[in-house]
Amino acid sequence: MRRALLLLVFALPAAAQPVPPPQPDEALLVWCKRVFTGRAVVPLKCEESLDALDPGRPSATRVVTLPGGSFQRAWNLAVPLFGIPAGFAIPAKGPAVQTLQDPAKAAHLWTSTLTIRRDKGGQVESAEYQRRQEGSGTVVSVTRQGTRFVLRARDSAD
Repeated sequence: MRRALLLLVFALPAAAQPVPPPQPDEALLVWCKRVFTGRAVVPLKCEESLDALDPGRPSATRVVTLPGGSFQRAWNLAVPLFGIPAGFAIPAKGPAVQTLQDPAKAAHLWTSTLTIRRDKGGQVESAEYQRRQEGSGTVVSVTRQGTRFVLRARDSAD
């Protein structure tokens, strides 16, 4: 069973303004509505689904699609939205594939890493944050797809 909810017309602030993180246990769509309703003018697509393909390993996927802007702007939205540690920054330059360890990793986490992929010109194509702890894990990715940016978080339980 797959349940998907979709909202199409929110607006991301045209200027690079800080975006408040979701409240504890606030659903993505509720957060989108609270934060972006009444703002102008960049359309934003928010989607949330619960996957029950394997009842023993429930998972949830949350996706936000931005129609344009910069990778840094997409990253700045993903950090508070999906709980990426604020200490992870995207270095301006680096190798084609770069993996960073969380210097302030909480003791209960087994892993907390950020992998950055760049194209041949050195532009960031994607960044993937992985957090793993006993009983659950989260993978968050920010990916450039043409002129769009797709922010995706997948939470899963063991």
